[in-house]
Amino acid sequence: MNSSASDGTRARPTWIAHGDPRWARTLAWIDEPLPGEGIWGFLLRLDELNGATPGSVFRLITQYGIYPPDAGNRVASQWVGTAMDFGTLATVTNNPEHDIVHLTYRRQLLALRIDEPHSRLVGIAPPFQICVPCIRASKLIKLEFTLPGIDTCVEHGTRLIARCACNAPLRPWHPTRRSAPFACPVCELTWESLPVSAVPSPHRTMQRRLLHTYAVFLGGGSSRFLVSARLVAFYAADPRWYAGFYPDEVQAQRVAARSSSRLSLGSLATLFVALQIAPERVAEFPTNLPVVGPCVHRGCQGYGSDRWIRVLAARRRGWDSYCLACGSRFIGDRIVVSYFFDHGDTRLSDCAVRTSAALLARWHQTLAEACARDRTRSRTPMELFDDAGIPRWPNLKSPALGLIDILRAHLGTAGRWRYPGAVPGGYLRVGPAAP
Repeated sequence: MNSSASDGTRARPTWIAHGDPRWARTLAWIDEPLPGEGIWGFLLRLDELNGATPGSVFRLITQYGIYPPDAGNRVASQWVGTAMDFGTLATVTNNPEHDIVHLTYRRQLLALRIDEPHSRLVGIAPPFQICVPCIRASKLIKLEFTLPGIDTCVEHGTRLIARCACNAPLRPWHPTRRSAPFACPVCELTWESLPVSAVPSPHRTMQRRLLHTYAVFLGGGSSRFLVSARLVAFYAADPRWYAGFYPDEVQAQRVAARSSSRLSLGSLATLFVALQIAPERVAEFPTNLPVVGPCVHRGCQGYGSDRWIRVLAARRRGWDSYCLACGSRFIGDRIVVSYFFDHGDTRLSDCAVRTSAALLARWHQTLAEACARDRTRSRTPMELFDDAGIPRWPNLKSPALGLIDILRAHLGTAGRWRYPGAVPGGYLRVGPAAP
């Protein structure tokens, strides 16, 4: 037997609590995810069904118990389910965990990466936005509304709304103010009362193509697919390829891989649509370039992850890369430079590590002397590196090597120097450490 409300939602039957222990652990009112729904919309619908304030179910399923109340308002958290315990949400709603995970892009991003998926792979998230006709029809907030470049509901042909009529930004729940679900926490206007604006037909067609490109990319299923997609975008955007600038395809692929290795899915999808490239062409473009591997330095905090891996070039034996966390250099899955003896690679001799460690100790001394000569603190970090005789190797910017700490101690609050390209967002700040 099953108990259902008039609107199709499922109430927890009191009589079944003695026969099935699952019902003793669920919410009072539960429901199933809607097709195409994102995890925020599902949590908001559960809040409304149970008469709770927005964000109550989110705080119930956070992995760390105590979590910033505003954490759920970060749009990128929907892509991988940041800090959310899918098992707990599946238990309290009596749904299969497989259906809960499908409220995010976690499985698709995990297939495109080697380690734990990260929202950086998708790109810069748009603001929280809704489709008013979808809210009026079924309180549906689609997951596709979180993708970069999406600003239209292709089903209804309407512009997505990111701000209330009072000009306050929409958010699933407010960290301090309490309001009803699906309503503005500032003026308490319900979202279904917001005005609707139609989009021109050409823009709607473009948005449909962009969603199709995202669907193909997220269904690629391997990190090699992502490499091929980046190469296709590079060849289409680089006129030198057609002019015969590159002598052979191997060199062209190496240049393309280095130039496009940081392109996110959002940038790739937008570029494919702008250049009118069918995303299915990626499957017709096999590449013999190796896939970027994780950090194989066993003593590194990023061991087994490619989160801190940065690509320098493509070699015949694999990627020439380094880890920003530990400062090690790799060729493929082999460590070629390490400054610590706990690397765990038997192919790297202790003599080589001892030589690198001695060189690093000498650089510490020369950099300290260069900083002492810079009494006015007017020199940039790269000028200090040059004065100390330290090469501009990108792996030396790793905080684990200690050179950054010397610069931070010297510069203090006199300047906010930055290293270009040290982190994906662009820069690694050199200044006073955060408290």
